Amino acid sequence: MDIAAAVNKRKSTRAFKPDPVPQKILREIMELALRAPSWANTQPWEFAVVSGSKLEEIKQSFIDKIDEPPALDIARPWGFPEPYGGRIGRLMGTEQKIKGIQREDREGRGWWRLQGLKNYGAPCVIYILITAW
Repeated sequence: MDIAAAVNKRKSTRAFKPDPVPQKILREIMELALRAPSWANTQPWEFAVVSGSKLEEIKQSFIDKIDEPPALDIARPWGFPEPYGGRIGRLMGTEQKIKGIQREDREGRGWWRLQGLKNYGAPCVIYILITAW
């Protein structure tokens, strides 16, 4: 596959089947990830491939801390100037509309927020880890 085909096939998935991801596929993904370029070939990352009960523990820990301010290693923007803020708002509105959640439905919007913390039901997650320098 060429770069243009890869970019054109890219998508953001917001719902997953619970089926386990075959080890062969995970291995292929990791082999590609290990070839990613890095500054001065430092490759400063590590990967954690998590599924099953350990992944459920991690999801639950995210849910347990939903109302706590995040402990960030790097600054995160809390507001976005236009046109970016509008794009984010429209995207969130579209996602919620697809799920049948009305803007005034606080409970429904809260449920959708939880789905993100639960990785939208993904049966496996690959975390990319890097040491803070």
